[in-house]
Amino acid sequence: MVPITFGILVPSTIVWRSQDAAFWQDTKPGHTVLKIFGAIFWIIGASVLFASNVSFHKQGRGTLEPWARPKHLVTTGLYRYVRNSMYLGVFTMLLGELLFFNNKNLLLYLLFFMVAQSINVPLHEERVLRKSFGPEFEEYCKHVPRWIPRLHPYTPRKGTN
Repeated sequence: MVPITFGILVPSTIVWRSQDAAFWQDTKPGHTVLKIFGAIFWIIGASVLFASNVSFHKQGRGTLEPWARPKHLVTTGLYRYVRNSMYLGVFTMLLGELLFFNNKNLLLYLLFFMVAQSINVPLHEERVLRKSFGPEFEEYCKHVPRWIPRLHPYTPRKGTN
């Protein structure tokens, strides 16, 4: 529910409530191209979010919700390349919405969301994961970057997962 809230509901509210909804008018050249790129980015981001959730359910045997956290550390699917694929999916969706709607308030929201998660993830989420999965999570962190995906998939050593 959290990714849908921050990736769809909040941005929709921002667009609907904006008095100055666009950086430029629809009649300017290139606007249609930006809408197309925005839609493509949004679809990619939503796909990343969906694929990440599938891994959470299949390998982790849990959900994003605090009351049903994964029982196993998720290191499959997109998590083999980057530790925070769900957030990257939301970032990409927000970039798509920014391009599609040309809304300066969405730019501010995207920047705020990125900064907030850059603080939240290491200070809160990773602390919870360290407490839950200990050395297994530490080993995973050594090999899989937080934000920038690695080129080759991570494969845990036998006995660590």
